[in-house]
Amino acid sequence: MRRTLIWDLPIRLFHWGLVISIIGSVVTANIDELDLHARFGFAACVLLIFRVIWGVVGSETARFAAFVRGPATVIAYLRGAWSGVGHNPLGALSVVALLVVVSGQVATGIFSNDDVFFEGPWAGWIGSRASAEMTGWHERFEFAMYALVALHLAAIIVYRLRGKDLITPMVTGRGEEHADHAPRMTPVLIAVPVLGVAIFLAGLVFRYWIT
Repeated sequence: MRRTLIWDLPIRLFHWGLVISIIGSVVTANIDELDLHARFGFAACVLLIFRVIWGVVGSETARFAAFVRGPATVIAYLRGAWSGVGHNPLGALSVVALLVVVSGQVATGIFSNDDVFFEGPWAGWIGSRASAEMTGWHERFEFAMYALVALHLAAIIVYRLRGKDLITPMVTGRGEEHADHAPRMTPVLIAVPVLGVAIFLAGLVFRYWIT
């Protein structure tokens, strides 16, 4: 094995930014600081839009086309017949599931309300009944997110017990991998306009709400 650059800087910043956004949104919701909760939701929205775009134009290990595979590849991985760099086929499923669930959290939060002091930026567009339904789904996505985060943490522990460190590469970008080539990296500066687009698109959603 050799140490190679696995994760580019934008992916690492996205990862830890999303961690902070999720923790912040959970904490602020539980202490009824809903304005702050909304701001963490905005941050998560920006990060998710960025991740989707970076999943198309970003570095090789960041691209969905490079790590999202079908059932046959997952089965091959479970049988030990897979080698590669970046997300393994099983880990890729976890990544996609978490992105979908957090996106669901953000999307339903936009339309939700608490019937007292707080409502999402588009809650008034769909009526109180539909908004209440969205609020229910917002809570369901929350429990799904908890389950996926717990599964993610458990996987990190299991891999660590088996001698594979998943945390350090997400900090430094480098790790020991069985690979016949170093993954292609998109220049970091490309992430700047991508982030700008993400902020702009998220701002269109929140422009009438967060000041």
